[in-house]
Amino acid sequence: WRGFKLLAGGKLGRHPRLADTLLDTADEEQLARGLKGALRLFREQGLEGERFAGLVERLGIQRVRESIFPRV
Repeated sequence: WRGFKLLAGGKLGRHPRLADTLLDTADEEQLARGLKGALRLFREQGLEGERFAGLVERLGIQRVRESIFPRV
């Protein structure tokens, strides 16, 4: 078992966008923390009708990464 690669912000369609890597290798605990953090960020910062990829484009991947995995 090697773990999970955590990606965010990818989309298909008329204006496709490749997802950005949040973590190259994550264990189950980091994956759960990342998903909870992403949901929290989306609830707090997402605009009505906005998709997560739009949030990543608007805020920038570095700010998204820091919001999902805050330094303690």
